[in-house]
Amino acid sequence: MTLDRLSVGLFLLCGLLLLTWGGAVVAAPATLPLTYVAVRRHPSGPFRWVGGVLAGLTTVEVAWAVVYVLDGETKPSIWLVPLAAGVAVLALCVGTGGQARRSNRSPSRYHTSTSSRSRR
Repeated sequence: MTLDRLSVGLFLLCGLLLLTWGGAVVAAPATLPLTYVAVRRHPSGPFRWVGGVLAGLTTVEVAWAVVYVLDGETKPSIWLVPLAAGVAVLALCVGTGGQARRSNRSPSRYHTSTSSRSRR
């Protein structure tokens, strides 16, 4: 339960940083890997989509800053490179498909508690 709360807190932090001027770029080395781990550990689709959108937007902002510093404001690369990087990160997060971690004490979903043979 605490992992879910931490993940939601991380998502709120990422959203807040995206609203600031450059905050997401500065915090990206920490927030992007943590967002990927949070998305990977949570089994629900909407959770992966929210995390993927936040990670994709953060990646777009970082890629834009890198292209701006390295190449200036050339027309195709200033929007094409960030768009491609953001879509790639979104696809990575949404397509992760991680399952919820099971403890060693919980039975497997294929384990039956009754015998498979019928009693006569």
